[in-house]
Amino acid sequence: MAIKLTKNEQKVQKDHLKQYQRYLPTLQLKKQQLQSVIMKTKAELEQKEVERAQMIGDLDDWVAVFAENEIFDEEKKLDHLVQPETVICKNENIAGVTVPVFQELSFEEIQYDVADYPLWVDTAAVRLREIAALDAMAKTLRRRVELLEQELGAVLR
Repeated sequence: MAIKLTKNEQKVQKDHLKQYQRYLPTLQLKKQQLQSVIMKTKAELEQKEVERAQMIGDLDDWVAVFAENEIFDEEKKLDHLVQPETVICKNENIAGVTVPVFQELSFEEIQYDVADYPLWVDTAAVRLREIAALDAMAKTLRRRVELLEQELGAVLR
C-alpha cells in the first residue's frame, strides 16, 4: 500500500493513529472477555456431555427392560410418552454478542393408563426426559460457542 506524501494524507494517517490508540484497549478487553467466556462455555459443554454419557451408561442396566418396549403396540411405545415440545432460551449479551442461554425443555403432557405399562416405564420416561434436556442444553452451548468464536474472529481481524 502506497502512502501519498501530502499534508492531507499526513492528517488522515494521524487521525487513523488516534482512532487506533483510542479503541485498541477496548478491543483487547473485548478479546479477553470473549476468550474467557468461550473457555468457560466449552468447559460447561464438556461437563454436560460427560453427564449425558454417564446417564446413558446408567441405562445399560435397563437395556433388558427396554427390550420389552418392542412388545407394546405402536401407539403405546415408550417414545410416544416422551415428546419434547419447545426449548426455552433467553438471550444474553456478552461483549456485544447476543447469545442463547438454555432455560428449560418443555414436554408434551401425555396421559397414559398405568395399567397398560409395566412399573419401570415411569422411571424410564423421567430418565429419557433428563437425557433430552441435556441434549438441548448441549446444543445451546454449542451454538453459544459458535457465535462467540465468530465474534472473536471478527475482533482479531
